[in-house]
Amino acid sequence: MSGKRHKKIKLIGKQIIKSCPIWSPKAYYNSDEVRRWSEIITINKIRERVKEAEKGTIFTLTDFLDLANFDAAKKALSRMGKSGELIRILRGIYKSPNYNEFLKSEIPASPDQIARAIAKEQNWTIGPKGDAALNILGLTTQVPAVYEYIFDGPYKKIEYDGIKIQFMKSSNKNISGKTYKDDSDYRSNKDIGAGWE
Repeated sequence: MSGKRHKKIKLIGKQIIKSCPIWSPKAYYNSDEVRRWSEIITINKIRERVKEAEKGTIFTLTDFLDLANFDAAKKALSRMGKSGELIRILRGIYKSPNYNEFLKSEIPASPDQIARAIAKEQNWTIGPKGDAALNILGLTTQVPAVYEYIFDGPYKKIEYDGIKIQFMKSSNKNISGKTYKDDSDYRSNKDIGAGWE
């Protein structure tokens, strides 16, 4: 076989391989079919974790980053929210359904659950303040008009379904090293005049 003919055959062979996805790993792994199966596997993993949790559990994207990357988890949660498998509370925050047969209604997430979910998603350290601390600890049945929290970030206000949650910046020394319960006790005792400093 002449050199020119050999080169021509070799060139034609390369063109055939490039045009055929089965011989192209890159084209194969980027194909719509593979992406579709990848999404199915991801959503099934997330679905199993949700099923294993208690009804009414709050979930954020960070709860699933060991199962999928950020974009895949976000897409899966969005699909589950649209299908009714999850209830969307805020962007990136969902809860599993918790329907009460006696009341014939869905039990909503509490303001404190939402505040703690936001803190987890943003990697904040928070502690309830004022009436919120008293209410969370069961020291009052009065429902705060605004749920206030101190935290280690810039001021932020969230409104959801008529609930107002306010995050107020505080120095790290006021909240670092304390558990959520410790800080609730501390804030409530200050508010009822126990003289904690």
